[in-house]
Amino acid sequence: MRERSRLPPAMFLQFHVTRDCNLRCKHCYDPGARFLDGGEMSASECAAVIKEFASFVLLNSRPGVVYITGGEPLIRKDIDELLETCWKHRLATRLLTNGTLIDAKAAEALKASHVTAVQVSIDGLQETHDAIRGSGGYEDAVAGIRQLVAQEIPVTVMTTAGRHNAREIPALWSECAKMGVRRLAFGRLVPIGRSERLSDMVLAPDECLDLFNSVRQFESRNNGGTEIVKRDPLWRLFDNGCSENCTISGCSIGLNGLCILQNGDVLPCRRLPIVLSNIRRESMYSIWTKSELLGVMRERKLEGLCGICALRMRCGGCRGIAHATTGNMHAADPQCFIKLLSR
Repeated sequence: MRERSRLPPAMFLQFHVTRDCNLRCKHCYDPGARFLDGGEMSASECAAVIKEFASFVLLNSRPGVVYITGGEPLIRKDIDELLETCWKHRLATRLLTNGTLIDAKAAEALKASHVTAVQVSIDGLQETHDAIRGSGGYEDAVAGIRQLVAQEIPVTVMTTAGRHNAREIPALWSECAKMGVRRLAFGRLVPIGRSERLSDMVLAPDECLDLFNSVRQFESRNNGGTEIVKRDPLWRLFDNGCSENCTISGCSIGLNGLCILQNGDVLPCRRLPIVLSNIRRESMYSIWTKSELLGVMRERKLEGLCGICALRMRCGGCRGIAHATTGNMHAADPQCFIKLLSR
């Protein structure tokens, strides 16, 4: 049997093009009461960043993906122009949005801008979602999804998972599949920014394992063929057991991506709010190759259980949740359930 050739993994840029937002979600990573920032990059600066990223991925001989987000990116008047800039530079482009501003006209504009896919955040069934994002938010987001599906734009629904909503995620996702959503994903709640006040909602390891199991059961039912996007590093140990044969890299820090905020600050990951540099004064290549933090993360110099784990290089845990809960980005992932799997 001929061995399948492996394409190099894509490099991604999570680009927060604005801090402004029409919602005030309780679990937002941004700490501000109002998301207004005078340092927001201009259209020409944003275009220069996109162009630089396109050159950067070519230099690394890897495909590139740009996640355009905010705040709420659709608030920017030049958002269609930014999306088209990505397309012109042959970059796959995904818009990350709360979905509430997408009417028929906005969906048509997104289609015309050649956006690859749109990710809409929905954090539970209606009552749960609205408790986090505001009254009417669920209906508005669902209406936005329907407009995107009508334009045949691929939709991903992203759910931030915590104690408040983990048990209803399968029911929510079943509803999303019926709407024509093609991909579903969850991210663990990281208590930073506004969500520092929600630390009691962070899942314990056994609760986290229950979540992964419920998602696996949902996947096995093949809900309309909807794909489960497995971005969380812990999928590496859950899907592959504790085997040495795992080959997926897990945590992306220093390996596959960077995050750039609206003022040009560069972070290793949006969930790890440590500023590496600023793209207005240092090139992407320089930051990527010279950052001491990224170098340490590539070597996975971790502590505690993560430091001695056989899957250290293939998983790495979530450095964001480790930093947010312990103050130490090298600490063990506090939600890891590897001990529970070995029982």
